[in-house]
Amino acid sequence: MGTINNGVNGGFSGKAGSVIGSSWNGIDYIKGLYKKRNKPATEDQLIQQARFKLAISFLRPIAKLLYFTFKAFSKSKKSGVNVALQHLLLKAIKGVYPNFEIDLPKVMISDGALAEAACVATAIEGFQIQLAWDNDTNSYNADGTDQVNVLMYDPERNFFKTFSDVATRLEGEKTIRLTPSMVGKTVHLYVFLKSRNNKYSPSYYAGEVVILA
Repeated sequence: MGTINNGVNGGFSGKAGSVIGSSWNGIDYIKGLYKKRNKPATEDQLIQQARFKLAISFLRPIAKLLYFTFKAFSKSKKSGVNVALQHLLLKAIKGVYPNFEIDLPKVMISDGALAEAACVATAIEGFQIQLAWDNDTNSYNADGTDQVNVLMYDPERNFFKTFSDVATRLEGEKTIRLTPSMVGKTVHLYVFLKSRNNKYSPSYYAGEVVILA
């Protein structure tokens, strides 16, 4: 028996007739009951399954962040992750089946009306990362008070770390200090901005760095 959530207009969980209600990261969806396959999956089906599995595995750790950073392009408050997933599947997977991988420079962490800030990341001694970004401002979509946020990704562990509101757009640079355990690790940096009224910019891939002792 299915359970209705949030009234008659909400999603439901469990079985109801020939369909099953479920959710992934707060997104309600309905799917048909499983039917035993008499034929093996085609190569095209296997390719799509492999791409989807890789994309979900990559985005799952930051699903809550994506709810907000893609909100301007979502149809509901909980579907930002679907927008990010669609972009990843279309733009940021490379390779030939079965050897797919994430094309990290093409990954988008956020999108929105604010102007992006081109940024360069450089490793410096003392397990630190120096970030320098374009600090041009205007009266339309690039205010000096916009907050700079950084997402660090360690592909070896599929691990993300967010540095929130590290500086303002106008400041133009910031040094981030990590822990000694990060020495020798290769990480990728993404920078995105948020305004005082919670609008976001497109994310900018700031590069790949190896953390120095």
